[in-house]
Amino acid sequence: MEPSGQPNPRAFKLLVNELAQLPLTEVQTLFAAARTNAATHLAAACEKEPSNAWQVFALLVPALASIDASLAFDAICDFLIAFAKEIGSTAAGPVVLTKYALPHLQPLLKNLAPLKAPKLLSLVYALVPETAAAHIDAIRALQEVLDDQSAFVKLLPHLVALEPSFNDDLFNLFIYYGVMALDLNSSQLRASAIGVLAVLADARHSLILELLPKLDSIEDSWWEVQAQIGRLGATLLRHVDEVQAAGPISLLTKSLVSRMPGTQIIALAAAAPLLERYPALLSTFVDSLLSLPSGQRRQLLMEGPVPVTTANGSAKEAAPLPPTWPALEVASALMDQARAYSLDTLEPPYTEVLTALEPQVTGQWGEWLKNNKDYLYVALCDEELCTAMASFLLALFAAIKEEALPTFSTLLSSLRMLCDSCEPGGVCHQTAVTLLSTLVDQGSPFKKAITDLVSNFDPPMRTSLAELVSKCEG
Repeated sequence: MEPSGQPNPRAFKLLVNELAQLPLTEVQTLFAAARTNAATHLAAACEKEPSNAWQVFALLVPALASIDASLAFDAICDFLIAFAKEIGSTAAGPVVLTKYALPHLQPLLKNLAPLKAPKLLSLVYALVPETAAAHIDAIRALQEVLDDQSAFVKLLPHLVALEPSFNDDLFNLFIYYGVMALDLNSSQLRASAIGVLAVLADARHSLILELLPKLDSIEDSWWEVQAQIGRLGATLLRHVDEVQAAGPISLLTKSLVSRMPGTQIIALAAAAPLLERYPALLSTFVDSLLSLPSGQRRQLLMEGPVPVTTANGSAKEAAPLPPTWPALEVASALMDQARAYSLDTLEPPYTEVLTALEPQVTGQWGEWLKNNKDYLYVALCDEELCTAMASFLLALFAAIKEEALPTFSTLLSSLRMLCDSCEPGGVCHQTAVTLLSTLVDQGSPFKKAITDLVSNFDPPMRTSLAELVSKCEG
């Protein structure tokens, strides 16, 4: 800085030239610290003479192109955004955008990594007032400087996501671009177009409903096109009434049945909050969830947001499912599907879903247990299933208490099967003993019920489950 407090252009240039040599953590710290004072002083200099902005973008944009680490990249962008907001509040903003910022940003915006797009486009918007008219001008200036239809359409999902609201002109501009891009000969660009329409559907769903025949006729099988179709269908379902729901349900269902994991992950996350309102989706939802590869299913069920690599970054991750779905309805659809497929016993994907349901089991599940007790108890005889099923049953019994007791005759039959078919002292035996011993330790109403159960053991069962017998009769 000069003694006057103004930035020293020569020192600034020297600093920028040395960025590539600095540790990325120092780049991040440096620009975060400079964001307030230095950005303000630079903006004041550019307000007096807009051409000064040429130096800022000429020096820093190449640094953005060469830095891949997200925190350092974000720190430089945030510095530029702070600088741009100061200018954007003045008459110099649009001039700086079109004459000095966009020409330097153009190569970067044309060959942009998807995750970097939101920051750079926020920088573009920061240079103009926060009005629909100014954003329209900025979008058209961006389109003109790119002079590349493909590059422009890829940026549209990020631009539309930056809009806090839409007036008629801004909405019409985006819907024009979206509909136009649907007909382009590129799956990637078609996915971008549908992503734009999904955002617009939240603002004015009735106008997007008019496009359903065109959207429903899309035969592009690329996974991200199908994922965006699912997102659009789910968005519309949040706004329509029962009469209007058939078309959006059709779009969402296409994504759920796609059997492409990236598509399914996005569609499942979009559909989960809608299941209570649209129970017709339950069977397709459960079938899609069970068909996912095990690792991705577990992530959706247990581990938080699931990253999905997309071509344009407009659908980057899917939220975990259980907090957003109606647990009892999902559990009922799960077991209905097992019966529809005539399964003799449940399979591992079913117990993975039941395990995810444990925290949501309530006292209203008594009738569900009575209807599904055969599948649940026989799973204790399967080494792949018994540990997960025992954990689920423990949560279920704790929730419904006395309502579980009428099903214990079926539990006794399954324990007899376990003793006849499973290796003594094996995983199934140990799991069953631990489950029933835990119930005994919980006292009423289970202590007496388990003791009565044990009293009906035949001699081979008493031998196989001797530890439990001793606990109840000792």
